[in-house]
Amino acid sequence: MSGSPLAAGDLTTADLSDPCQVAAALRRVYFQLVSGAQETKIRFWSGDVEEEVTFAPPNLGALSAELARQEALCAAKTNGPGGSQARPPRFCATAG
Repeated sequence: MSGSPLAAGDLTTADLSDPCQVAAALRRVYFQLVSGAQETKIRFWSGDVEEEVTFAPPNLGALSAELARQEALCAAKTNGPGGSQARPPRFCATAG
């Protein structure tokens, strides 16, 4: 599967090899919990291995930390080394 995480009822599915999918799934779960859901689940897969994780409000600190980590990995993947802080190459002409 590729692209955005798929929502199946209250279950979000994400490919562990894609930090952007994982970040999007974690962000969805975080906002569900903050808005009052008692628990929510994410199903992760990597190759032939699937794992289902249940998050509840007491896990918000760990969930928030993992979300920040996955967002940083996604930014590095999307923007290359240095992330969005990397400067574009500079070209200059010299007069001779």
